[in-house]
Amino acid sequence: MRKREGNQMKIIFVPFVAYIIPMVIMFYMALMMLLRNPKQTEHRLASLVIFFYGLLFLEEYIRFFLPIEYSPIISKYWFSSIGILIPSLFMHFFIKLTSLNEKMPKPLYPYIFYTPILLVVFTLLTGKNIMSNETFIQLGIWKYPDFNASYLTTLTVSIIISFLLLLIVFYLRARAINENQKNILSVIAVAMIIIIFIVTIFGYVNFKHVVPPFSYIYSGLIWGIALPYAMIKYNLLAPYSKRYEILYNLNPAPIVLVDEHGKIKEANPATNILLQDEAVVGRCLHDLFTDFHKEQWLQHFKQHFRNKKKFTKYETKIKLPSNEQRYVLLEGDYLLVDEQPHNIIIIRDIHTEKLVTKQVKFLAYHDPLTNLANRRYFYEVAEKTIKKNIPCAFLLIDLDGFKPINDQYGHQLGDDYLVHFAELLERHVAGRGLAARTGGDEFVLCTTEGEITDFVQGLLHTFESNPFTIGSTIIPIKVSIGISRYPFDGSKVETLMKKADEAMYRIKHKGKNGYQIFMN
Repeated sequence: MRKREGNQMKIIFVPFVAYIIPMVIMFYMALMMLLRNPKQTEHRLASLVIFFYGLLFLEEYIRFFLPIEYSPIISKYWFSSIGILIPSLFMHFFIKLTSLNEKMPKPLYPYIFYTPILLVVFTLLTGKNIMSNETFIQLGIWKYPDFNASYLTTLTVSIIISFLLLLIVFYLRARAINENQKNILSVIAVAMIIIIFIVTIFGYVNFKHVVPPFSYIYSGLIWGIALPYAMIKYNLLAPYSKRYEILYNLNPAPIVLVDEHGKIKEANPATNILLQDEAVVGRCLHDLFTDFHKEQWLQHFKQHFRNKKKFTKYETKIKLPSNEQRYVLLEGDYLLVDEQPHNIIIIRDIHTEKLVTKQVKFLAYHDPLTNLANRRYFYEVAEKTIKKNIPCAFLLIDLDGFKPINDQYGHQLGDDYLVHFAELLERHVAGRGLAARTGGDEFVLCTTEGEITDFVQGLLHTFESNPFTIGSTIIPIKVSIGISRYPFDGSKVETLMKKADEAMYRIKHKGKNGYQIFMN
């Protein structure tokens, strides 16, 4: 009685340990692999490979309890079909993982890997057994297959394909572009060597009474160990969350996650660098803005939260702990984190770009030496003034004796002389018009000052009382000024400038260093 109970316990316990536990492990690993990134082809393929290994254990568990006459049928339609699918799926997985599919002709990929499925279809349609065992024998509690030509042929082809894949792994490992890729391929290579060894030993040698039938299916557990190890150790098949974390940390643009009150919940390393603060998390984002820009930002931020929409290209200024102010461009989007509303904001430092743009724009309208307006800018302003019908005067100013100064003291001193003159001119004109440099020693001025005579005499006095001085050398400033007036002398800038030029030459003929108002 006790012996019978012991046999019954053995019949229940042994297949549970031999098949159910490995099956559960394989199914768990398959699910874990799939959930890492269900949209990624590599994850789906790896999950299917492991899942089908689990199905082999399930098939053996069912076959264990069925009468022996059912073993050939289950082996033919279930075991053999899955045995064909596993290498096909693994080849597809491996080629995709190593990006070799990019070198394959599109009409072949991935269909070429699944051509062995034609054998499965043939078996299903005809019922002929060309892949598996046809006879089984009962030895103790196990039902062992009697190896036949079909079984040995299928097994041999499977081992040859695995060996060829192993050679490809070694080839790719030798050409790996980084240490991490080399380590991943090393793990795969070791796993494949162990699997080929197990399949070869337990596939060709019939260990009756010693191990369960088809013991080589336990090689699937090797993948159950190798893939998790590679995933944890070397980031194999990293999920999107992990890839996001890597991109988040390596992104050169500062990225912050803030709650609805503006409190910074997360920040990547680039944020710490830009904001010159290692303890950014916990601070209020709004405190980064200059007083001038803060109110406008708060309105924008609150509106963004209410609308739950993203925003782009929000240009503003922030202040740093060093009191430096920098131009930044913000882009943000609304999202829920733990069911709470948040903003993820990318901060792009455009300070240098902004300064360069300003400088380019400035140089497009200004003289690079004196920083006065250039001819283009002067004419634009003058035309706008005339269009508004504002009475104004045009002064054409020519420096007297500038060429001898250049010849005697050199061009560098000549440039310094021009800069000094431009500063005096701009200081006198400030708020009353626009001064510009139109040539080497030629300047123009448009002023809305009503008393033009007083204005010009004051300008001449400014030049006379502020000569150019360098060391003990004093160089007086003498000018010839021609003046035309709108609307008395014309209604177009070109006409007024021409008449101012005529007036200037009159004063030059009179002895220079003075001014002349155009007279018909």
